[in-house]
Amino acid sequence: MSNPILRLSCQSEATWASFHQRVSSIPYDYFKLFPEPVFNFLKHKAYSMGSSLGYLVPSLLTSTAYLLANKDASLMISNHLQPINLFMMFVGYPGTGKSPAVESVLKGLKNMDCINAETLISTTTSSGLVKTLSKQGRALLASPELFDVLNKLLKNDEDNASGNVQLLCKLWSGEGSSYHFATESTREINSNTTFSILGATQIQNAATVLYRMDKGHGLIDRFLFTVPFALKPTPQEEEQSIEYLNNQTFKDFDRLFTEIEQMHHNITRTYTLSNAAMDIYKALKTQHVHEVNEAIKNGDIPPKSKSYDLVARLAIPIHVITACVTSLLQQNDQMTCSEEINEDIYRKSMAYVDYLHSQKAMFTEFIHSILNNAKESTKPQPTASEIQSAILKFSGPLVTFQAISKSLRTKAYVSISGGVTSGILVKNTTILEALLTILQ
Repeated sequence: MSNPILRLSCQSEATWASFHQRVSSIPYDYFKLFPEPVFNFLKHKAYSMGSSLGYLVPSLLTSTAYLLANKDASLMISNHLQPINLFMMFVGYPGTGKSPAVESVLKGLKNMDCINAETLISTTTSSGLVKTLSKQGRALLASPELFDVLNKLLKNDEDNASGNVQLLCKLWSGEGSSYHFATESTREINSNTTFSILGATQIQNAATVLYRMDKGHGLIDRFLFTVPFALKPTPQEEEQSIEYLNNQTFKDFDRLFTEIEQMHHNITRTYTLSNAAMDIYKALKTQHVHEVNEAIKNGDIPPKSKSYDLVARLAIPIHVITACVTSLLQQNDQMTCSEEINEDIYRKSMAYVDYLHSQKAMFTEFIHSILNNAKESTKPQPTASEIQSAILKFSGPLVTFQAISKSLRTKAYVSISGGVTSGILVKNTTILEALLTILQ
């Protein structure tokens, strides 16, 4: 069975359940991501809708990043202006609260007109995505079941070279692009266009999507991916959380998103890293550069990581959510949020990204183990000593491949032309057949 997609689909449900348990068991404490009051609010908010922090936190971070980008907020690092676009996908079993987590943040964005029927995409085609982005200048690709739309875009790119993968990579990086259609006018997508991806799927579908992403073009490195240890809350826990929220000053994301929008109203905020956070960023980037250079020198596959950029981008919604939720819980009349990301927030973001990357790495390794027999083995290149040994052992005169190829082509043309003229060869004789005839 050589078809990789078919091999993945033929794995038993028990295999995926066992792997789901193993990858979700990687420990991560969301208490380390937010202060205690913010953590408690988010935990009870998740429980009140029958969901969990493992689903709600990725949804809230991505939707907040989209809201900030929609208000023209950006990230400045070393004179390079970056968008705050995030691509997030999480995995869980049916009925464990994935949909409520996604729908709760989408509801908040809809209520403040941050997204509408034109800019919220749940299913699309290649041309449809380009048309929406060029006309609206922004879009949020979000769905409680992200597999259908992502798999369609990725498969279409594999089969028809549609450029979908390149488009997604450019949108993440903030690059502009131009598209020319035979039946439509030219479509222009501006640089730093607001675009994020948020959604969930089941583990079997996630394996297919990750396989299609992991083709060396870098899309998989731009995605944040998690398989959280998400237990469904009991009815008693749901009731307790609802009661907890009723006693708070606010209990839904409408108020949170409104406050964030007000802080960015009629002002263009550019977030930066503090000196201490910038030192960590530079250290991460330097380490990555050294790893790439060493791989090139040794003939290995260079790592294609975007970790240092992902950490910086994710730190912004963590920073904004922490500041705004804290102020709302304390009923502060004057809400403020610094545009500088401090070292503490940056380290929290770094720990969370490391957790997400470790799960993604485990997932891709498991996929490779399933598909290992379907791939050709690595073809090693000869070493310098092997080439030298072959030269010394070769009995005849040595010429380069390019020289002998040129010589053979010239001689073959002259000989074949003469052979056809003299009637020795017929006109449809192949070059190989002609050479064999002439040599005889």
